[in-house]
Amino acid sequence: MKIVCKLYPFVIPFLLPFAYFIYSPGFSAGFIFDDEPNLSKFNEIRVGFEGFWQFLTQVERPLAFLAFMLNDNFWPSSPESFIQTNILLHLLCACLLLVVFILIGKNLNWSKNKRELIAVYASFIWLIHPLFVSTTLYVVQRMTILSAIFVLLSLISYLHGRLQLATGSSKGWYWLIFATPVFGFVGLLSKENAALIPFYLLVFELTLFANEELISKYYLLWKKSFIYFPILIMAISVFIYWDSLNIAYEIRDFNLIERLLTQANILIYYLFLLLIPKISTFGIHYENYPITTSLIEPWTTLPAVACIVGIILFSIYCRKKFSVIAFAILFFFAGHLMESTFIGLELYFEHRNYLPSMMFFFALTYGLFQFYEKYRRPVILAATSIIILLSTTTYARSELWGNTLLLLSVWTKNNPGSARNYVEGHIQAHRSYRQDLAQDFLERGIDNIPNNLQLHIGRISYGCALGVIERSDIDRIKVMMATTHSQRYFFDTFSRLIKISSSSQCEVVTHKDVRDLLNEGLKNPKLMNYNDSDKMNPIQIHEIMHLIGLLELESGNYIKAKDAFLESFLSYNSLTSALQQVALLGSHGRYNLAHEYLMKLEELIYGKENIEQRNDSNITGGHYNNKMLGWNDFAYMKSVLLKKLNSKPSESGISNQN
Repeated sequence: MKIVCKLYPFVIPFLLPFAYFIYSPGFSAGFIFDDEPNLSKFNEIRVGFEGFWQFLTQVERPLAFLAFMLNDNFWPSSPESFIQTNILLHLLCACLLLVVFILIGKNLNWSKNKRELIAVYASFIWLIHPLFVSTTLYVVQRMTILSAIFVLLSLISYLHGRLQLATGSSKGWYWLIFATPVFGFVGLLSKENAALIPFYLLVFELTLFANEELISKYYLLWKKSFIYFPILIMAISVFIYWDSLNIAYEIRDFNLIERLLTQANILIYYLFLLLIPKISTFGIHYENYPITTSLIEPWTTLPAVACIVGIILFSIYCRKKFSVIAFAILFFFAGHLMESTFIGLELYFEHRNYLPSMMFFFALTYGLFQFYEKYRRPVILAATSIIILLSTTTYARSELWGNTLLLLSVWTKNNPGSARNYVEGHIQAHRSYRQDLAQDFLERGIDNIPNNLQLHIGRISYGCALGVIERSDIDRIKVMMATTHSQRYFFDTFSRLIKISSSSQCEVVTHKDVRDLLNEGLKNPKLMNYNDSDKMNPIQIHEIMHLIGLLELESGNYIKAKDAFLESFLSYNSLTSALQQVALLGSHGRYNLAHEYLMKLEELIYGKENIEQRNDSNITGGHYNNKMLGWNDFAYMKSVLLKKLNSKPSESGISNQN
């Protein structure tokens, strides 16, 4: 032990550069999946004070968005600097984790050598674990990394404050009362997962510190105020806002019970990936993860549920005797309370393990340390082998991420049932001017998922320009639109099909073909209703009517376009989409129709009251919850249209709008 403790201070300065090196092959990775929808918001922020207010009130997760602006404030951009910054933030996260582990050791009165050795090794193997390559090199997941950073700062404040109180210093109260919740609140501005901090603190108190005598009655009051009370408030909030929290189930292919059962299998699989890492997995998105329908379908569900319930009960019952193991287990499941339980989110994402898994490595290192005195050589060999295995696997996975087309080819091979992987592969190949490969992604996707409408429409819109589409392909799509079950994610591909049908690149697909497709979709109850029920899906109607509006715009039928946009808004009150529709009418030079549509929207949303009443009116649906901001956007759009109308009075008549 003494030899190891003398050597590791000389090794520490090389750990961060080494970790940076094994991630460096990923510098050449590109923007994928959700990167563009999030980063393209750069172009939506106006300049000046108005833009600053817009940023504060409209942008979701504003701190994370501000962090993206460290690299650029315009879209499109270059991904390399974003990825490098993500890696640096990942290294910072590991440094903070090191501090957390050291403070845990101090609170438990461990020797200096023991706590520092465990802290260095545990934080390092977390840092180089390959499961987190998808979090670090996927640009938009900076939100997850930033949230973890502020959660760790909150835990550091808690552990330091607790340590101060134990040594008789009243300064600990400043850390517990102010720093701990403030860092948690800032973390919420990056991602909502920071709200789980009270649960993390509860795990600390129930496990690692369960054997300690109460520091003081004031500390008990602090626990009630900063741990139990926030948990109670969150529980009450879940009860009050249950319907809004679970509205996402209306567009999912699973219900609440099925999601909970499926998560049992997923959580066990997450633990498996932490123990036995892989060079490649199923990809960022696994939207086709097999849904569990009962405890015995699939057969792994009952063992998974029994395993989870068993280890949680064991951790609670033996939390004093096996405190470190219980701590790691309960911390892991506490970290999954938000994204892996009842909220109707998608089922599977690797990045959900980024913070919850941290204490897993703490417990693993603690276990190795316990065996060191008796089995020195085997423990040193095991610890070294773990580092070699993790670092080489992470380097290989980073190298794979650095070649986006190869990465997506591997993902489509590993997970042939994921339409998103084929579509993303198609998009990336097109951006790389690999038309043959772009078409091949779609063809292979259709071969593996023949009933996926998005892939068929994408093949038509892309293959038409290449001259590989025939009339029989169009007829096949029409049959699918009339008979297909509920489909998602075909909006963008349909938008491109509309543009293709308006260009000279493709003579096979006409506006009439696209109009027929959309009309077939509107008449198809399997497509327009929730999971084949009698209840209409307003989002599906909203999207198809918006597409019809786009088609009528391209056809020069501007009044019909406006009417379709209005029906789109009436089906699903999205203010964001409505203002985009106004802008689309204006971009075609139809300022009078755009102004007329805007006034109709204003009446529908705010009524016919005066401006002061409108400022206090309620806006339903869409992305705007700030009522004043909604009115400000209306006023801004109105002023722009009025300027256009005043500068071009000849276009203000209805007669020339269609």
